[in-house]
Amino acid sequence: MSEPEPVCGISQREFYDTLVSYGVPGNDASLIGYGALKKKSFTWQNDEPVSEEAIASTNAYLQRLNAGIKVSIYPGKWGKVVWEVTVIR
Repeated sequence: MSEPEPVCGISQREFYDTLVSYGVPGNDASLIGYGALKKKSFTWQNDEPVSEEAIASTNAYLQRLNAGIKVSIYPGKWGKVVWEVTVIR
């Protein structure tokens, strides 16, 4: 079995672990990795809490990696968080 495709030149595991260390929930870290790997914009929502500091750290990390995406969060209905990955053109 081959290794998963690297995200921005690093292993998917390292990318994921770094985002989780910033306070990004695991499922969201995986989705951000998908956006960085595929260079796609998309949104989703969930009810796991995340801080603005975690998003700021994530965006600084993505910028250092020249990932070509940024992450935003917005309050959603019923206490959910709306996540948005945007490709930077």
